[in-house]
Amino acid sequence: MPLICISPDKIEKLKEIVSTNSSISRAKRLRDLFGSDELAKEANLLYEKSLLLKNQDKALDKFLSGFTELGQQAKKEMREKIAERLANRADKIQKDELLAIAEDIWSRKYKVDIPFETVKKINNIKIQSDDLRAKMAGTVDGSDQRIAYGLKEQELTDVISGLKSPTDAMGIIDTLKSTSKDTANRFNKDKGVVGNIGEGVSLVWDVSTSAAYKAFQSSMDISYGLRQGFKVLTTNPKAWKENWLEAFKIFKTLGNKEKTEQVSRLWKARIISNDMYQTAIDSKLAVGVIEDFFPKTWAEKIPGIGNIFKASNEAFTVFSQGARMSLFEDFIKTAQSKGRELTPELLKDIATLANSITGRGSLGSLERSSSVINKIFYSGRYIKSSLDTFMMPFSNKLDPFVRAEAQKVAVKNIGTIGVLMYTASLFTDVEFDPRSSKFGKMKIPGSEDRWVDLTAGLGSYVVLTTKQALGQTKTQKGKIVELNKRDKKGNLVFGSQTRMDVGFGWVKGKFAPAPNTIAQFMEGRDYSGKKPTVPGALRRLYTPISGGNAWETIFSDDESIVKFLSVMADVNGMGTVDYSKFK
Repeated sequence: MPLICISPDKIEKLKEIVSTNSSISRAKRLRDLFGSDELAKEANLLYEKSLLLKNQDKALDKFLSGFTELGQQAKKEMREKIAERLANRADKIQKDELLAIAEDIWSRKYKVDIPFETVKKINNIKIQSDDLRAKMAGTVDGSDQRIAYGLKEQELTDVISGLKSPTDAMGIIDTLKSTSKDTANRFNKDKGVVGNIGEGVSLVWDVSTSAAYKAFQSSMDISYGLRQGFKVLTTNPKAWKENWLEAFKIFKTLGNKEKTEQVSRLWKARIISNDMYQTAIDSKLAVGVIEDFFPKTWAEKIPGIGNIFKASNEAFTVFSQGARMSLFEDFIKTAQSKGRELTPELLKDIATLANSITGRGSLGSLERSSSVINKIFYSGRYIKSSLDTFMMPFSNKLDPFVRAEAQKVAVKNIGTIGVLMYTASLFTDVEFDPRSSKFGKMKIPGSEDRWVDLTAGLGSYVVLTTKQALGQTKTQKGKIVELNKRDKKGNLVFGSQTRMDVGFGWVKGKFAPAPNTIAQFMEGRDYSGKKPTVPGALRRLYTPISGGNAWETIFSDDESIVKFLSVMADVNGMGTVDYSKFK
């Protein structure tokens, strides 16, 4: 089509004409302007083509934005490929071509071959989801329209998860077969002897640090309420109550897999359809993520008892992520009430605080190594969240508003712990000396030496810091002992405890199940000071912590009321320690 030349005096008139919404009116006015039907048609066609390309560009951007799982680099690569094809073609690119490009990008992102039909399925689900999203606009929280949208988004997530981890949807037998096949493939003859030895070492590492042990040990309790949820309770009791009740609804479905799935999906649908959900995701709030304490689904596949583990997993997720969302929204409301502009930087800091309060601290630059950290420790992020209680109030990296809120959280936590310790001291023994491992614990009345933690685990950080700073420790008998004690010649006294012993003992207590067991065998003693055995170690690796503690407590020599109080404390997250084992 030839270019059209017009005189300068007609340019403004032309701009006015092309802004006309009606194509019929625009065509008539162009004829009047040019005085020629042919020129008017050419001009109108040129305008329509430009408009088509503009709309096509917008449509392309909208298409790419739908792939929420893709990172910015992947989207950029997809955009460049499409632009390249458009540059070589005059006609409009077809949907199937877009999907073909998507297939290539997705396959490279997840390092698996994605069938073209699956890509089309993803696209169709996304189209339906977008339609449901439009219909839910303006409806109240929890409406049918919102639930429908949330369920459709979960369907999309399920498909994507299936691509990334195909064994998740398999039964226990098929999972074992697939894992065995993958293991056999690792030992390729082409790698040679050295290569296969390396694979053997790698396999031993993978097995010994398997996250499956966490799934077994973390289940069958509601400890999240007063452990990971302790800071939520002191910060926002209303949010704690609402989310604990939601989690307990799922926990009650232990014996019914279908019911567990139904209740869990409805809750997730409400979260996903929340108007603040996308803002939360963009701000790095940890919702829709896999929790460190339940990283594997192996235990859920065991016939007969699998749903006990699944319900525990889902209940933990509902509480922790529901509480994060509640805190995130409440902090935003507080910021707005103080006239703060909700910049991306402020929102990210708010999300960081909400994550930390709910037991998921940010590892910062170490996030890239989080998988390795969580193989060694039970949860690196949980350790960081505990440290945040003491560090965040003084962090200059946080927005002043968020830093002030972190200070309030710290005061509420420390104040609550202080009140609990003082109140308990009115009717039983409580340890106030931070040089003692019993610091922050109260003795269960009537027990020989069984103590309950009142600090949700925060006391151990105070104990470690105090012992290292003062160079002293307090024994079980109440005697103050110097660390690194030396004789007159400057030699370390045989059998005396060192700062290194104290530090390693603390770190060992944070180890993941398998590394902890390995450390016990290397030391030649378990947590109670006895010589570890293989049967005992295996039993602990595959036994829920609360269940194991309850079993030992029930068969102890304590009175029935002591047993009851101890079991209740353990199951609800107030860890108990029987110090009589250490005598």
